[in-house]
Amino acid sequence: MLGYFRPSIPITAKDLEVRGMSGPEVLERLTEPYVTKALLKKLFGPELASEVSARYFIEGEGPGGYRLWPEYYSEKVLWELKERPGSPDWLVEEIAKTRKGLLTLRQNLILVRDPEDPQRLYPRFGLMGTSSYKELPDAGWRSALSQLHDDYFYKRHDALWRSHALKTLPAIMAASDMLICGEDLGFVPNCLPPVMQELGLIGLRIQRMPTGPGIEFNNPATYSYLSVASPSCHDVSPLRQW
Repeated sequence: MLGYFRPSIPITAKDLEVRGMSGPEVLERLTEPYVTKALLKKLFGPELASEVSARYFIEGEGPGGYRLWPEYYSEKVLWELKERPGSPDWLVEEIAKTRKGLLTLRQNLILVRDPEDPQRLYPRFGLMGTSSYKELPDAGWRSALSQLHDDYFYKRHDALWRSHALKTLPAIMAASDMLICGEDLGFVPNCLPPVMQELGLIGLRIQRMPTGPGIEFNNPATYSYLSVASPSCHDVSPLRQW
């Protein structure tokens, strides 16, 4: 959720300013996890929420009133929270619930800062579904951020990625005698199909992952010649289980 494309064209403070969002407080609101007392209670319940907030958060700081302690700011650290060997079942369940809730809160932000350059910002994927977005005080901000999100993921990189692909893919293809297949499923930028066709790269077609709108299953009879037809892949259940 907090990853970003590389190479990509980041969002800058200037992009935000021209849309009415400027200043350090606004940047903090958009880039830091939005954690409120109500959200803590919703995720953990009243009793566990008090314990979690006392152990993992600095109360009175952050956009929503709670800020993760620096030692718990990393998703990796939160993911690795484990119970001690031999812990009772109730504690195992509580740790699992705590870990899941903390990761949800850590990801409850709108823009991701580049760790190498904090001035470079990237929209969190699916930011419109977060409570951080939904509780923004300004409807104009929500509209602008939604547009920036869609532009980043679906539009602004077509020329950049096409240029990058035409430099890197021929080198990969020339380095092997194997027949190379491109995984063109799921999130597919507009520049991908013409680049693959131009380079003669074979695509991948899974019947249970329809490539067209409004259909439940692909029809193998309609696949293009340059396709690998497979009953399943890493994104779906094995054929026998299905």
